[in-house]
Amino acid sequence: MIFVAKGAPVEPLISIIIPVYNVLPYLREALDSIIHQTWKKLEIIVVDDGSMDGSGEVCDEYAIDPRVKVIHQENRGLSGARNTGLDHMTGEYVAFLDPDDAFHPEMIERLYDAMYRSGAELALCDYDTFITEGPLTAAKKKESVSFRKEEVLSRQEVLRILAAGKYPMVVWNKLYSGSLWNDLCFPVGLVYEDVRIAPLILEQCSHIIITPQMLVHHRRRPGSITQVYSLKNTRDYFDAFISVFDSLKRMQPSLSDECIETCREKVLRMMILRWGLFRKKGNTPEEIDALRAAILDFAEHETEFMRLKTKAVWWMFQHSPGILNGTHTCYRGLLRIRTSVINWKKATNKAE
Repeated sequence: MIFVAKGAPVEPLISIIIPVYNVLPYLREALDSIIHQTWKKLEIIVVDDGSMDGSGEVCDEYAIDPRVKVIHQENRGLSGARNTGLDHMTGEYVAFLDPDDAFHPEMIERLYDAMYRSGAELALCDYDTFITEGPLTAAKKKESVSFRKEEVLSRQEVLRILAAGKYPMVVWNKLYSGSLWNDLCFPVGLVYEDVRIAPLILEQCSHIIITPQMLVHHRRRPGSITQVYSLKNTRDYFDAFISVFDSLKRMQPSLSDECIETCREKVLRMMILRWGLFRKKGNTPEEIDALRAAILDFAEHETEFMRLKTKAVWWMFQHSPGILNGTHTCYRGLLRIRTSVINWKKATNKAE
């Protein structure tokens, strides 16, 4: 039986938008995770974005469920497919699912309940990650520890988290009030569109609610678009995070100078680390130098930083770029060890 918070309207319609392009090996797992949600009053909008591998035919099979609307269109890219879904949705709330991921069976129910109880315009959850091209259920997962407790945050509080780089800037682990998208759409033709849209959504929210429950099973594929270190992708990466910094800077009356500087340093570190990966992939010296110039332009040649890790990354960028990737790998390894310890402690506490 569906749980609805006391006094809540009975099952508002919730739209789920799924962009589909050549994902045949994963598609059924994604669609099944929506069909079998405990929240039944769904509008499932599946946008076949010109697939050529049979994905479109699979989408049509699922249209036997009256909640499923399949839209076939010429290829417009991920943003274009999501925008088509937004144009056709009629739900009071909306969630996005990538076609190679899957939702926990109670994902929609739990996030809606959290939104209703808190009065928030947006709810987000934690997620686990699977590095696999096979079934999610058979893969080894890596758990994320983005949040440790359920918490309601004000706009100012969540923007501070965003500035610190601790807010997951993806659309697929959230449930939104549909009205947040009335005047927004995804930028077409650009990668990291989720990143660009995040501050524009948060700017409209008075409150959001976060939950540490892992309600999305996220697949990371080596060949996915965000894992390709081409010049265009890396430029889009730079531009996306610079746009976040610009958005927060525009909101500066409600954010401290220290918060803005935290964001600037975070964006700079991310750009340098991405440049290090781009450099490692054997791209041309001209391309490497062009991206280096973009980093220097963003830094505005200021070399006085607040944080030791920024100073260290900047020094490596200037004097020893060859050790950037190895140092970052070691740092990520330490973070994974920390995550494992936190998960172990959580499991131990539950057992007690």
